[in-house]
Amino acid sequence: MAGRMSEEEGSAATPAEAPAVSVVIPCYNQGRYLRDAVESVLCQTYPHVEAIVVNDGSTDETAVVAAAFGDRIRVVTQENAGLAAARNAGIRASSAPYVMVLDADDTIDPDCVEQRVRFFLEDPSVGIVAGGFRLVDEHLNPYPDDQQRWRTPKVGSPSLYIREAWSPTCGLLLSRRALEVCGMFDPFLRACEDWDMQMRVTRRFRHVYEPAMRANYRQLPGSMSRDHLVMVDSLLQVLRKNRAYASNDFRYRIDAFAGWFNQVAGSVFGNILKETRGVGKARAFGRLLVKRPCVAPLFVVWAVRYVWNRVLWVFGTGPLRVREVRHG
Repeated sequence: MAGRMSEEEGSAATPAEAPAVSVVIPCYNQGRYLRDAVESVLCQTYPHVEAIVVNDGSTDETAVVAAAFGDRIRVVTQENAGLAAARNAGIRASSAPYVMVLDADDTIDPDCVEQRVRFFLEDPSVGIVAGGFRLVDEHLNPYPDDQQRWRTPKVGSPSLYIREAWSPTCGLLLSRRALEVCGMFDPFLRACEDWDMQMRVTRRFRHVYEPAMRANYRQLPGSMSRDHLVMVDSLLQVLRKNRAYASNDFRYRIDAFAGWFNQVAGSVFGNILKETRGVGKARAFGRLLVKRPCVAPLFVVWAVRYVWNRVLWVFGTGPLRVREVRHG
């Protein structure tokens, strides 16, 4: 356990009574970033935090980096089974009533656990707390302020999680009870397993979004979200799977289409724009449309909106899009 409770902290629990929080860090060949992730957990201001590193069959320096922390962390070693299975292994190794998930290439601020666990202490019906995050480069340098934006979340309806996932998993906090009732991460999903799990939890438990940016989300060119075909296939798989849980099939279809468009436009089309230059953009889009023609209608709508927004910018009126706020 590491950290301390601030004297002016307004939590409902005293330091001695504060429930434990386990931060699960799955790692597959991300040893060069693992130290940053673990150290960000060990310096938490919350009094009862443990770091659990799951070495998911890494062949790099992951084992050496983890071993250097000694008994300050717990290490689970397994053969490579994928991100979802690694997270589940870490959750099973923990007995804490609350679990935070953190990828090995991301970090959290010192007050992240303290500030987010208080929502559970104030309201036992809460099952999941998501929160704001900064986009950072490989060296944890924040991107310009104009890129530190996220859609304004509206708490209340589970359909909002279907329409758009609010947050990556860096700093995502869950109650163990919610995981026991709704299930853990789906190991059969190659990507978007966090979105799938969030959908299931928000159907049964209250969800909270804390807008303050208390996590750092590294943007790396080789990450899973950059594999556009895998992302498209996984998004469809998640939406088809969760249709079985819908109480109103018609409403779910509407929400699912909105989610399908938002996720493909942001996680696929948006990444292609950011990562490619010149004719590379056209080639990347062409390759995607040929291999996954199901995204063609989305591409037409997205392209028209993209061009229209650029026209509005030229005339100084700004794009027609949902209101956005800076977190902080």
